[in-house]
Amino acid sequence: MSNRLLILFTLVTMGLAVSLAPTPLPLRPISGPEFVDLLSALFIISLVMERALEVFVNTWREPGSAALKLRYEQLKKRRRPPEPAEIEKIEEERQVYRTQTQVIALRVSFALGIVVSAVGIRTLEGLLLAGAFAGVATSQLVAFRLVDILLTGGVIAGGSDAIHKVINVFTSFMDATAARTKALSAAPLVAQPPPSEAGGGELG
Repeated sequence: MSNRLLILFTLVTMGLAVSLAPTPLPLRPISGPEFVDLLSALFIISLVMERALEVFVNTWREPGSAALKLRYEQLKKRRRPPEPAEIEKIEEERQVYRTQTQVIALRVSFALGIVVSAVGIRTLEGLLLAGAFAGVATSQLVAFRLVDILLTGGVIAGGSDAIHKVINVFTSFMDATAARTKALSAAPLVAQPPPSEAGGGELG
């Protein structure tokens, strides 16, 4: 069912794009350092949000996790050895609780990322030329900013570790490209032999 909804959403989006004929938006040239600065800003925002989210989720979910852990320890310390089914049941409850906590953390993280993006932190808009929205229809402008908010919120919610990996991959690529270019420019030029005179030399 989810795949059908995804396909339907994609088809509707493509249909709207064709029917509305949106104006192409010009991208501005962006250098490597500028790209790294953009990702670094998102990295810092994501890192701060992760710490805040950790405090929020721990305050909310930690009492339930501690209660399950206490039940597990009391079960192990009983004089009568617990039945395997009892151990399995409590372990399953703990695993379900951990999974629910992860789902809650992911959803809250995405919601916070959307809020942060909605108040002005954008990714796509920073890649456009100044005045790129001149003459653009209001409907396209609204749609663009909605997509930008969703995309930026998703990147922030993805976590600082994922953003840091992208930065490392990009900087490694740029360093390798610069080193290759430097090596090629420093390579000695092969001397070309002088052109031979026409006719095989002077006539006597």
